[in-house]
Amino acid sequence: REEISFYFSCSTISNANSIICDEQVNSLSKPKWEVCCFRHLRVRSPVRDQKIRLIFRPKKERDPNRKWEKMWSMWFDILLQAVMILGSIFMFLWMHDIPKKLFTELHRRRNSSKYEAKRRFVVAAQLLSRARSASDRTLASSAVEEADRAIALDPSDAASHILKAMALHFQGFNASAIDSLDAALSPLAVKSLSDEEKADALFKRAELRIETSRLGNKGKKKNKGEEMVVDDHDEALAAAGVEEDLVEVVKLRPGNAKAWCRLGECRKAKGMTDAAKEAFEAALKADPESKAARDDLDRLISS
Repeated sequence: REEISFYFSCSTISNANSIICDEQVNSLSKPKWEVCCFRHLRVRSPVRDQKIRLIFRPKKERDPNRKWEKMWSMWFDILLQAVMILGSIFMFLWMHDIPKKLFTELHRRRNSSKYEAKRRFVVAAQLLSRARSASDRTLASSAVEEADRAIALDPSDAASHILKAMALHFQGFNASAIDSLDAALSPLAVKSLSDEEKADALFKRAELRIETSRLGNKGKKKNKGEEMVVDDHDEALAAAGVEEDLVEVVKLRPGNAKAWCRLGECRKAKGMTDAAKEAFEAALKADPESKAARDDLDRLISS
């Protein structure tokens, strides 16, 4: 049966409460039954007795896993509500086009430094052009300062490093100019250069190394009181790093006759006659009207 009812008679409400709390009534609650409710039934009689109905229903066995089920259900509801809230926020942002506006703003701020760096680069190029026209080193120094500002804003732009090197070379600071070209050809900045631009930077660095080595040799011999000899040029061509730069130049730009001539001179200075001959022949192949390459090749053959 689903429930069992017992009826008791008592004269007052207080007696009814005492019956409910009585041990005899509690003893009626078997292990598999429990008191679920009681009701007062008023009966019209001369003695105005009241009847109490106690209702017993079967006890529900408690499942130990039900606690965990309730907990997991609670957390699932919380997670579901969080997902719904996030979804609502995303829909609100999407409807008002906020993500696109935010991305545009971030992109603008990211490019603002590059834009300012380009502007500084243009100013430095103008100053260097004016310095060359007027042979004014003060303008060249200002060009270096503007190039430094451009580099500070965008260190990965090799053009600013190359422009700084040209301005430093105009002032006669060859060692610093070589350092700037090294920065332009570093892995960080060289990616911004095309093959032709990279070849030009390498050739410029090779020329500066030759010039720096030649000036260094003259200074050493002057301090020692030695006479200047003709092989200063050959010693400068044999400077460290020159041949490597020139080899890389002719790989990137095989049609650069001037680079082939320099490479032939460098190899000739090192005593590499056959390699120098091949370089001069390549220079003539790139530019058949190159007088320097033809003269160097004739001297090499006749020697």
